[in-house]
Amino acid sequence: MKRKKRYPRVMVTLLLLLAIVLIILLFRHIAAREAINTFLFKTTPTVQAAGGVAEVPAAPAETQPAETPAPAAPAETQPAETPAPAAPAATGNVVDTGIIRTVCPDGWYYIELTDVFGEKDENGNYPVDPARMGFCKGATSQMDIFSKLSTYAYLVNTAYTDSTLSNSAMWYSDTENFTTTINGVACEGFHAKEEDLFSEGEFYEYDFIFMPIDDGHHVQFQIMTAAPNVDDTVSRDDPDVQQILTNFAVD
Repeated sequence: MKRKKRYPRVMVTLLLLLAIVLIILLFRHIAAREAINTFLFKTTPTVQAAGGVAEVPAAPAETQPAETPAPAAPAETQPAETPAPAAPAATGNVVDTGIIRTVCPDGWYYIELTDVFGEKDENGNYPVDPARMGFCKGATSQMDIFSKLSTYAYLVNTAYTDSTLSNSAMWYSDTENFTTTINGVACEGFHAKEEDLFSEGEFYEYDFIFMPIDDGHHVQFQIMTAAPNVDDTVSRDDPDVQQILTNFAVD
């Protein structure tokens, strides 16, 4: 009978210990690999589930209190631009010289202005200047121009430039510049005084407005706002004056 070969107990014990060590090392290797991947590559660790690989949701990040935004500084308030007066309805008569036209308001008198550089007619009168017109408040004749307030319009055969206003203002005193709008056109102007030659210490007061028309023309409006020995006053914002300004047109 053949005798079975037996292994010493010591050898069996060593083999079991070696197997245990190898199993431990294998598990440590797997755990270390998962840790490295998570740290270096931000991968989500996974666990084996029945039927497949289930993703383990990452732990939520620590919630930080939302920073309360500082209240925005209020925007600097800009002064609103004063709107131009609305054009009043025309209640007067249309005056047309063949070159320029506008409305003569009710209660005003249309004054024909002459061309002092033109040739006189057979009666010695200068011709009417179709590029100029005047309106006198409360007048009933041409002669009232000397005792009533008046407004004039001139079509000038030169373009408006930066020096036009200053060249005109130099002939007057106490000038004060302003801007206004006529039918959507931005216009410059100035208020001024002129001393009465026959009454010391008495002044006429005017508003001058310059309105560009095109590259070769501009309009000059002259509004007499006050005068010596005249109790009445007007301004460029008066409805009657606005009718003259806003209804002005070049034929």
